[in-house]
Amino acid sequence: MSPPNRPARLGLAIALAPLAAPLAIWAGLLIRALILPTRGNDPTLNPVAVLVLAVALMAYGAPLAYAATLGFVWPVFRLLESVERADWWWMAAAGAVAGGVLFPLYLKLLDPHAFFSLFPGAGAVAGGASAVAFWYIAARPARSRRAHP
Repeated sequence: MSPPNRPARLGLAIALAPLAAPLAIWAGLLIRALILPTRGNDPTLNPVAVLVLAVALMAYGAPLAYAATLGFVWPVFRLLESVERADWWWMAAAGAVAGGVLFPLYLKLLDPHAFFSLFPGAGAVAGGASAVAFWYIAARPARSRRAHP
């Protein structure tokens, strides 16, 4: 069942959902920095550095997230919708698989000799977050509005 303003919601999903990926990685890094002790040689374990890292994650993470949304999340959403299975858990699973594959490849493409110290499963978390955000914006059931007398 499609929402009544579908084209606008799909456009909004394509525009906003990819931003959930770098935000999910940033949130994971912040949680990790708050739980683990700070080490001088790993800036991702310093909470202040993680706050600054949010800008870099948006700058470098958004291009991959937008490409993955247009090349994978949107087509998977349309496929699942055609068989009436476009539920959030299917989208989360598909996004997690895509993020788990694409994110490590993207990091190697950015710097083949670098060692990025993120948290385990960062790509899967980012992909799942982006796909669920896409579903939430594009396909979630609309809330009924009650008229007030």
